[in-house]
Amino acid sequence: MAEGVAFYLLMHQPWRFRLQDNGAATLSERLFDDELNGKYFRGVAARSYRPMLRLLQALLAEGLEVNLGLSWTFWEQAHKYTPDLVPELRAVLQHPGVELVGVEPYHSVLPLVDIGLFRRRMRWMRATWARELGKTVRVTDTTEMFYSDPIYWALAAEGFEAMVIDGRPQVVGTESPFGRYAGPGPLSVIARHWRLSDDVGYRFSNREWDGYPLMAPTYADWIRQAPGDVVMVGWDFETFGEHHRDHTGIFEFFARLPRELAAQGVRTVRFQDILERPAHGRLTPPLRPTTWAGQGDISFFLGNARQWDLFCRMQGVLAKAQMARRAAWLDLALRLMQSDHLHMLHWDSAWGPEADVSMYFTPGEWWELGRAAIIAGLVDVFERMSRALDGALSGESRTEAR
Repeated sequence: MAEGVAFYLLMHQPWRFRLQDNGAATLSERLFDDELNGKYFRGVAARSYRPMLRLLQALLAEGLEVNLGLSWTFWEQAHKYTPDLVPELRAVLQHPGVELVGVEPYHSVLPLVDIGLFRRRMRWMRATWARELGKTVRVTDTTEMFYSDPIYWALAAEGFEAMVIDGRPQVVGTESPFGRYAGPGPLSVIARHWRLSDDVGYRFSNREWDGYPLMAPTYADWIRQAPGDVVMVGWDFETFGEHHRDHTGIFEFFARLPRELAAQGVRTVRFQDILERPAHGRLTPPLRPTTWAGQGDISFFLGNARQWDLFCRMQGVLAKAQMARRAAWLDLALRLMQSDHLHMLHWDSAWGPEADVSMYFTPGEWWELGRAAIIAGLVDVFERMSRALDGALSGESRTEAR
């Protein structure tokens, strides 16, 4: 029976692509839709980030401990679109009860493409957060909890103490994962309890679910009954207020949860506390990457022809940007490699709840153009980048990657 629970919340918003070239002066403005990004970020901030950060501040004052990860693209957008939110965000992230969790800076598919560059980017991430927030990242996520043998060894080589993964049965060998596992090297593995996580992340507001309505005392009891001494549950931060809106009772649920856990004898813990506990076995990382998305298989992002086509284009512009030997070109190519746009294309050959999620994450303004225009527009984004790189590599263009 569990004596502790580690909550992990991930904050991320993508830079959404500009499907139709607007002929702007800079390449960045021609590739990314600033107006659309601002609209979505401010909307999610009003529904999720602001109320949830206020709730976390109140709960931290009462002794809550929590683990927070955020992408660098989220941090950039918070400064650009909601600068008044940044002091509140910083106050929460710097609170002693919060453990800062590492994330691939742009939430990209880079760890599937170039493991050496992935290592350097994770090194950059750790140094940047130390400078920005004064905290050392000891435990890290990747992107969408991508987990594989090369990723494991890359993070171990960079000196991280643990990585978080999704604890599906095909990964940990049991229906309910334990908190910490040893790996083949010095890096520990902290496994997310996928079923308990999805009870809140996906099912909380589903009136057809046999667990509806989920109340804090019930959920606290489920956590208490989980095997092992500590449980890790992880969600997108936007679960609170965006995926499940205020009227569903999601904020009241989380506000009450720490007290109900305490009544069950379960305390909230940071990942560093889990690292002090014995490992519950040893895991061998898989060669084929796993993820927390969908059914836990990488095919969620690369399962259809449209996704593979976009993935190949991502690799192509990255390779050309590396040959251009300019930091600005490389940065732009990495921004184009966000996993989010592969996530969005899951709907191209799927149906059911997973396709519904990918359709939900696709901007409504894009749907007004139609499916064919969405796909053509995504392809054209990479064509624009590729043509600009042609000019840079040949020395025949003055285009700058700004």
